[in-house]
Amino acid sequence: MKHLLHLFTLLCLLLMTNSCAANGTDEPAYEPQKTDIKTDTLSILAIGNSFTYDALSYLPYLFQKIKPTTHFTLGILYYPGGTLDTQYDHLGNNRHYTSYHRWTSDVGTWQKMTDSQAHHVLHEQDWSIITLQQGSVDSNEYANYTRHIDFIMGLLHEHCPGSRLAWMVTPAYADGYLGLTNGLLKLNGQPASYTSDQMFEAIAACARQLTTDYHFDLVLPCGTAVQNARHTLLGQYGVSGSLTYDGLHQQEGIGCFVEACAAFLAITRLQWQDATLTIQDSWNIPYPHGKVTGMGVTNQMIAWACAQQAQEHPFQVTPIP
Repeated sequence: MKHLLHLFTLLCLLLMTNSCAANGTDEPAYEPQKTDIKTDTLSILAIGNSFTYDALSYLPYLFQKIKPTTHFTLGILYYPGGTLDTQYDHLGNNRHYTSYHRWTSDVGTWQKMTDSQAHHVLHEQDWSIITLQQGSVDSNEYANYTRHIDFIMGLLHEHCPGSRLAWMVTPAYADGYLGLTNGLLKLNGQPASYTSDQMFEAIAACARQLTTDYHFDLVLPCGTAVQNARHTLLGQYGVSGSLTYDGLHQQEGIGCFVEACAAFLAITRLQWQDATLTIQDSWNIPYPHGKVTGMGVTNQMIAWACAQQAQEHPFQVTPIP
């Protein structure tokens, strides 16, 4: 009964927040470019860096829990610290990535694949969705997005003509992380300093413009869900606080779960789920960041609420009361 009462309270708060968001901002609700994606058989190729691992490593387990009839495949092509410039080089020159991990419903666990050559992976199967992201050091300035995006999207359409292209909104650094203020981030060629919210605003503005200018089919607002969650009691979790292990990467457990919820809702177009996971340190997660923490039932419901708000407003922070 206590669990149901708390769930009802969170649902009421979510509805109130939806109403406030709709009336308190000039940002229209996000409308995907194409019709709903069929999820009876779904294959996703995610091209990125460790932020992609943080965001998507739990995604297969959400499909197992909520849509167990989906024949699901998720591949992650990884290059550490990779930016769109990295993808331009690796995809254009058919290079090997640092690693390629794949999860399939048939196997039910993550596997490190032996062949990580770009074009081999692109042709490995008919990918339903291919996701891209920007590296964090280039994520605050729009000019960093447009140097090679035409080439990258054109190459992906050429090799995978039936795939839909998705853009993943990455998280901002956590407050207190030196990268916010030590000149790591540049603006117009000059060192720039941010708070976490300011960095997220810059990332979101770039993502909004990019997905509009280049007609991406789908937005995965993973970083938006994280920034929403940092303004709730979830912000206390993580070795470095703000859901992070080191101020940069998401802490295993609730930090990565928030992002996975956002990705799941964006892909399936479902509403907020009352679905919880029991995540264990023994799970075969590629490149984990620390120990699993914060995965209580209440925290997971808050995570779903943050993800739902991110789905409806992917380019702005929406506080959860």
